[in-house]
Amino acid sequence: MAIWHDDVDLKGRFHPQHPDDLQVVVHEGSFRFTDTKPEVMWAHVVARLEWTHQSGENGYAYRAVLLNQPHQLKTLKQNDEILFVAKQSYKLPIRVTHEYIMQRAFYDISPCNQCGLPELFDPIPQLWEKSFPAAAKVDKGESYVMFSSFCPLCGGSGGMLMVKEKRLSTNGSGDTNESQSTLPLNRSGMSKYLSRLLKLFKIR
Repeated sequence: MAIWHDDVDLKGRFHPQHPDDLQVVVHEGSFRFTDTKPEVMWAHVVARLEWTHQSGENGYAYRAVLLNQPHQLKTLKQNDEILFVAKQSYKLPIRVTHEYIMQRAFYDISPCNQCGLPELFDPIPQLWEKSFPAAAKVDKGESYVMFSSFCPLCGGSGGMLMVKEKRLSTNGSGDTNESQSTLPLNRSGMSKYLSRLLKLFKIR
């Protein structure tokens, strides 16, 4: 039995006749970056990817192959590979990009006030720059980021969520620990760390 069959976040999601196939919300980003809409598509799970973030948190996502042709997505097609994440509280698993999933650990996202989804469709630094270009231009990656955003699933009906950048505190030994202190994460240094990790992913 594959490891994903023991994942409580995927229990009850697989097709009864095809035990490695499940439905995923597949997208190409939020309305700020694309005019295409998310689609629910069938995907065949092929692997579980695990890693440890610079923040010390362990993360994982699943790699899957799309089983059907999308109706209106422009950059994805049948047999393409995607990454997705799932939690028990999610109505369906959500497609993520490798950039997004690596940056996700550096931010707290409050659940949408309507559908409860605590995820975005876009890499968070890019979303911050797109949504608040004047602030991002002044910020230059040095200040604490906190902003609200429309939910990528139900934002059209008013769903909102809050994004807060995590912070690190330093102790006497120079070690860092996550806390609500006065030091923001170094996003310029994080980009170098992410570039190394992203070499592990050969998919979109």
